[in-house]
Amino acid sequence: MRQPTEGNTVNRLRATTALRAPATLATAALATALACALTACGPTSNGTASIARATSPTLLSETTPTAPTPPPASPTSPPASATPAVPAQLDVAAEALAEQGRGAFSDVWGALAVDGDGGRVVLYATDLRRGQELVDAARQAHPETTATPVEVRRCAYTAKAEQQATQRILDRQRTGGLPFPVFAVGPMADGSGVQVHASEQALGDAAFTRLVRQAAGEVPVSFQVSRPVIPADAVAAQPPR
Repeated sequence: MRQPTEGNTVNRLRATTALRAPATLATAALATALACALTACGPTSNGTASIARATSPTLLSETTPTAPTPPPASPTSPPASATPAVPAQLDVAAEALAEQGRGAFSDVWGALAVDGDGGRVVLYATDLRRGQELVDAARQAHPETTATPVEVRRCAYTAKAEQQATQRILDRQRTGGLPFPVFAVGPMADGSGVQVHASEQALGDAAFTRLVRQAAGEVPVSFQVSRPVIPADAVAAQPPR
């Protein structure tokens, strides 16, 4: 069985909606780009799309406009509905699973990965038995998904726990508890923790990384060097050079 490439992400199916700082919302395009930056979107080695689904990262902008961060290698991955390589039945099955994950199974729901090459959906759950029950409930609610293969894998953290960690990091920043700004923060696509985007200077500061990890609690934090993401209207308002 081929393994899915879990890095390819369209961050839209986790249990909760990402929390954003007031009056500093980035555009959907920038959100998609940074969502890819968090999990290295891209095609599989044979060119077939494999899309992991997670909650969109929270994007925070600086008051002084700067150019948005170019994402790392292979950053672009269109929504599943616009990806011809992903069979429609896989997307339908993923939606059915996410519906259950947002509801009765939020206590184990972690993430999804759609393996277009392998013709399956990978479900991440903190409990394998409950994860299979989630699959059964999704198929009962949507019988048209019964024939779609679903592999259940164990993950360390639920989407809910990662969202709570994300909120605690944001709260610490908003109250002035961090020596450097966080540009973006959001869950990893495999339920392994959260990733924080900040400047190189911030990530080189032991107090910053310690305070971020402290705010996240038991949820692990990985760090990525980045630059601020700003609203599109702020960019448009700048005079041409």
